[in-house]
Amino acid sequence: MNVKIETLLGINDCTLVIYRDSNQEYRFSLLSMLGKAYTCDSSFSTLSSAKSVGIAIIERFSCTP
Repeated sequence: MNVKIETLLGINDCTLVIYRDSNQEYRFSLLSMLGKAYTCDSSFSTLSSAKSVGIAIIERFSCTP
């Protein structure tokens, strides 16, 4: 799978990585400071949609173990 990282954001001790896949859809992953990773199974048609959902998940769970 060929991907292009579009955005890296540091929020609440987490890193939000938003990338575009070979289908030109946006996806994201979250990384905690402890190295735990979460990858969203959904894809988004716009960067802003993926970013909004990713930020909402971080704010809800605060990426704490």
